[in-house]
Amino acid sequence: MISLPHLGGTSLTPLASFNAFALSLAAYRHGELEEELLARDFASFQTEMSQISTVFRSEVRFQELQGPWLDWIESALERLECAEDQAYLLSEADWGQARVETAARALNELFEAFAELRKLEEARPRLAASPYIHELLRCLELYDRGMLSAALVHERLAGVTHHFQSLAEQMRQSPVRLPAVEQLLDLLEIQEEALQSLADPLLNGLAVPQQPRKILQDCAAQALIIHTEVQALAGTPASWCDGCLGLVRVTREGRCQECGHGLLRREEGLGLLDLAQRACLENRPEDWEALPSLTQQAQTQASELLKKARALPESQPELEEAIQQMQEALGQVRDCLASRDGPALERFLPALRERLERAAELQRKVLDEARTGRPSA
Repeated sequence: MISLPHLGGTSLTPLASFNAFALSLAAYRHGELEEELLARDFASFQTEMSQISTVFRSEVRFQELQGPWLDWIESALERLECAEDQAYLLSEADWGQARVETAARALNELFEAFAELRKLEEARPRLAASPYIHELLRCLELYDRGMLSAALVHERLAGVTHHFQSLAEQMRQSPVRLPAVEQLLDLLEIQEEALQSLADPLLNGLAVPQQPRKILQDCAAQALIIHTEVQALAGTPASWCDGCLGLVRVTREGRCQECGHGLLRREEGLGLLDLAQRACLENRPEDWEALPSLTQQAQTQASELLKKARALPESQPELEEAIQQMQEALGQVRDCLASRDGPALERFLPALRERLERAAELQRKVLDEARTGRPSA
């Protein structure tokens, strides 16, 4: 693997976009990369630096500006300005090796300060299981002590409320309807009422009651338990059933939930999604070697499913579209395998999982309608 030490420079930084630019610059100097691609990588670095600056300068407004927090925030702001200056100078210079090394040192020093702030954050008492609720409750405590304005706490409240509203909407649109999902949605409604009850006191600069805070803590604890269950169920891999000629969920007994057909278990006990996830996390050579054949098998099965859908007496455009989207996601995964590009593969896996779920759900609906002769609920 190419790294800056091998090029006579400093070590890589914690900022992936800068590392990509530095390595692309080395390739460009050796005539192995076009200038257009190098400029694109540099633009990505500039964009990420701008995002870091914007987020950090915004977040420090919500911190307790005293003691070690104040010291490290001031240090981080100084180092951030230095890193921004070096990024600007890079854009004005000829990307010489000395300039790149200076920028790398500035970034490493900046992330050292970020690491110290992270340690302070991790040492704080946890006020709730949810990091969003924890952060809101922490801001409310600072408000109680006169260390944070009502306007800032209300801004934080609005952000937390928006996050959970978006989460609830995503869950409502999911094709997979599970009892645990419904429980979580009910819990989010209770939580939203508690969040709304905080708004009026803050808008009027009044004391914030304790009861909504207790409700938020309880909801966060319960939601964590339910969310763990939902994640476990959502992670159950879909498997191909020769009886249904489609993707189905597998029972513990290894049988199709739709027709009861016995399903072949793999020796690894892992489906495509789980094996791909493990490859991203652990980078095992044997996983990468097994993934191409699994992906090809999944693509073949998807093609067979599409043929069967098109052969049905009544047209099923929604199911056909879902299968085609699943094929596109499989193609994206396949394109990552030759280069063993773990980060890219990890980005595509959520879409593949969602599209597999969607195709399986629509197939179940079609089968139910075929068996009962009436539309499935």
